[in-house]
Amino acid sequence: QRADQKRAALRAFDERGRDAPIYLNPRLDQLDTERFDWGWWRYRPIEEGGRFDAMRQYLLDNRTENGIAGYHVLTPFDVSGTRWVVLVDRGWVPLGERRDRLPAIPVSGGDTVVRGLVERPLAPFTLGATGYDSRDWPRVVETVDVHRIETQLRREILPFVVLLDPASADGFSRHWTPY
Repeated sequence: QRADQKRAALRAFDERGRDAPIYLNPRLDQLDTERFDWGWWRYRPIEEGGRFDAMRQYLLDNRTENGIAGYHVLTPFDVSGTRWVVLVDRGWVPLGERRDRLPAIPVSGGDTVVRGLVERPLAPFTLGATGYDSRDWPRVVETVDVHRIETQLRREILPFVVLLDPASADGFSRHWTPY
């Protein structure tokens, strides 16, 4: 049964990834986050205009690539003309030699267009502190807690993460898979 679920996820990832992007800005006023249809939205390509919040970023800890420890960079993106912010996963960066020296995670300022795939926020199991109580930015966190992020940013957060398109600027290492 698990193998069937993985095959179905891979098929949806491949098929939907070839669809034309959905421009989100005008659709967000009608979005009902209480009845968000994951079956339809997951892995859909989207496009949205707005600007990154370069001052308040999150580093999702305990992510690996090719056996190397690192972070996924999650950057809030203010969607133009709406009340919404979406988290954009800009990809993976290596940990570096020391945990007390965080990697540089620059992002362009000004208005831009983000393209990527809709995905559920990663929520791995954790024990102990999650990192959201830190006063420093960027914040190193163990999970993607949309409610905590809404509180910290004082903004409404869309219930999904955008996996930044590998061809887009402002990203790091991106090798997206459906699981």
